[in-house]
Amino acid sequence: MTMQTDIPVAVSEGVTNRACDSAVSETFEESGSVASLEATLLKSRVLSRGGSPDRQGIMAEEERTNKKVNVEERERKIRLIERRRALSNRIQHDRNETMEKIFAKQNPDGFWNVDDLSVIGISKRNFINFLGNAGARSLGPKVFELALQLLSTLVILAFIKLRLLIDIPLSLPLGKKRELKVDGLEETNSKNITAALRWIKIQEQKIPLLYSRLEFGVNWDVATRNIVQKMAV
Repeated sequence: MTMQTDIPVAVSEGVTNRACDSAVSETFEESGSVASLEATLLKSRVLSRGGSPDRQGIMAEEERTNKKVNVEERERKIRLIERRRALSNRIQHDRNETMEKIFAKQNPDGFWNVDDLSVIGISKRNFINFLGNAGARSLGPKVFELALQLLSTLVILAFIKLRLLIDIPLSLPLGKKRELKVDGLEETNSKNITAALRWIKIQEQKIPLLYSRLEFGVNWDVATRNIVQKMAV
């Protein structure tokens, strides 16, 4: 006589789950993906009961994950913008501070002396030696002193243009009698630039083509750029 034993459903399901778990574990043994293993085990258990995965739950979890990623990305972009803004403000502050020091040294007639070059990091001795080696002393003592003032003024203007990135001309346009209006400069400083350029124009009539005679370049733009580079400003 054959004996029949009723097996509880819970036990039956437990055996089925263990069998599913064992099969899936073997499948993922080499990959080692814990997250994928857990997800597949959960899905296999649901299917073993004749059910189907909770699609709404999965979609809800994906939506929560996406929202978290979007928030983190937005916060990262905000931090990046704030850092860039802080850097821009610091650069602007340093530039304005340097401009104030430069124009505080300017002579009322519009020029800068060789002593004033220290404000942009050029020593007086090095600059005098530089011009002397270029042959400026051969022009005579008076012309040499005037050349020092002229080139000091031009080099400071070149510094403003090349290092502070303020687009200014190094000579007055022909027929220009009114003050220049320079973008990035206050009206007062635009007038200071105009005064310097007018002074330069007068001195060029006394010692014309100085840039060519000292072999600095074909014009003042090229000449001052070369001087700034050689003086390592």
